[in-house]
Amino acid sequence: MGIIYGDATGHRHQDLLDVQFYAFDQPFLTDLGYPQSWASVKYWEGDWGTHNSAWGVISSPISQDAKSSATPHFSKQISGRGHLVRTFFVGGLQAVEVRAERWNWDQRAQHWYKPGITFKRLIALVETDGDGVALIDLIRISGGIEHWRVCRGLEGDFVIDGVQQTPRSGTVADPKGKRGEIDNLAYPDHAALACMDDVLMVDCQPASWKGCWQFSRQADVHLDVYQLRTNPTTETLTARSTAVMGNPETSNYAYRTLLWKNMQKDQDTYVDLVFEPRVGEGTLRNVKSIDNEASGSGVELITQRGKVVQFYWSPDADLTDRTHFSDGTELRGNLTISVDGKFSASGCSSLKYTRKKLHFP
Repeated sequence: MGIIYGDATGHRHQDLLDVQFYAFDQPFLTDLGYPQSWASVKYWEGDWGTHNSAWGVISSPISQDAKSSATPHFSKQISGRGHLVRTFFVGGLQAVEVRAERWNWDQRAQHWYKPGITFKRLIALVETDGDGVALIDLIRISGGIEHWRVCRGLEGDFVIDGVQQTPRSGTVADPKGKRGEIDNLAYPDHAALACMDDVLMVDCQPASWKGCWQFSRQADVHLDVYQLRTNPTTETLTARSTAVMGNPETSNYAYRTLLWKNMQKDQDTYVDLVFEPRVGEGTLRNVKSIDNEASGSGVELITQRGKVVQFYWSPDADLTDRTHFSDGTELRGNLTISVDGKFSASGCSSLKYTRKKLHFP
């Protein structure tokens, strides 16, 4: 598993906080890699919309004018800068918290500026049963006109258990648009979204559900995804994602991208997910959200063999702030993790649970 949060120049994509994930000698979450054409990299392979990440839309784009000699083309696709907040390693579990801020290129002034969009992401790789693993992936987005969470997933078909999906015309960017029409978009940030068609709207009820990608090149390879929690105002949809040069039917890959869109710009957007890559049967028996009254997230995983992992995260809290969760837990601070009842903490002063109180140095 890897996450990108730096700002190195040279052959950059808009891949701020992009996560890539390999398991069982298989790629499960990947970058599209080398572009099909240098003409398409600006709005497809290099665009934020084709990465496993999040984005905050603004009215003016990052400049992608390849004819401008003032700034090299690939430098213009720098999407921001992040920093590592914490790492957390306990037996069978590795967690990383990263924060980032979007940058934007001012073509007229020829300099970068910060439009006020920030991201927070906590990812944790959890050993489950045997060789099995799960990935906890929690995201917060602040600022901008629209918030998007995007996951291209595993190449192949995608289904959601017991949830209705309704076809919608057009592209992800525009219900009246045609695939590849990128010249008259509502926002230039929508360029890659205008190349995703065959759109399905996902019913917002129930709020939590389980979906699955089946790898088109090997039938027993799957990537399960559990949506645990997101804003009530968030729209969820899936769309076909294929190489943009030529017809979808002639593309050498075909993804079914999963997207979340929230237009409530005055509130933070949260999307809490759990992934399980698997070859054959999975190892997770139960995955659920532990609700809370604030901006925090709680997650509980129970494996087929009975291992229990619990996460309590309050990204905006300091050591004195209290966050209360629906299972009765009170967290003072940022992060606490329990593996089979053994608690560890980072950026946390104390934890109350089942009439007990733990203090952390």
